[in-house]
Amino acid sequence: FNGVDLYSLSFIKMSFKKVPLYSLSGLRNEADEHLHEVMQSLGFEESFAVSDIKLVLGYISVGLAGLLYWAEKKYKNDFNNVEYVTMTVNLVMGYFLIQGGLFLYDKLIVEKAKYVGYKKGKKMIVSTWTDDINQTIPHYCIELDYDGYEKTIEKEIGCFFYDDGFLNIEELTSTISKVMDAVDKSK
Repeated sequence: FNGVDLYSLSFIKMSFKKVPLYSLSGLRNEADEHLHEVMQSLGFEESFAVSDIKLVLGYISVGLAGLLYWAEKKYKNDFNNVEYVTMTVNLVMGYFLIQGGLFLYDKLIVEKAKYVGYKKGKKMIVSTWTDDINQTIPHYCIELDYDGYEKTIEKEIGCFFYDDGFLNIEELTSTISKVMDAVDKSK
């Protein structure tokens, strides 16, 4: 096959999951899971800052919940003790503030972002979602925000999958690469 090793082809296909072609969320999730590979092949280095911030906020809220449990055991739920009540109120308020911050961070900053990466100091944010244009043909929408330049790709989601339900990563890479070439030429 023109110098292509059959073993490597089967290994690549095994790294993808077979997805039922009628499962829109399954198709979207499979494509989203492999965005980092696509962007890496285009020269981007993934940034995990978004995930790290969410993890830190999650760990802080777990720590606050643990302190609340510790206070409950130490003071034996004695609500007549002013120190215990003050500590409980502060920990509960802190927990809800952290959870509210996490919710707002998720909704306002992260939104639909599936990938954040850098190439030569320029930031790339890739956001994806699915859209039913005419209720019968679902489209996979990819928004590329490359250092302030935004471009949206909208293509029928079936174009990115083979007939047997495996992701066609070459098509996904090619589609994003064409847009990135146009962006690079315009900058």
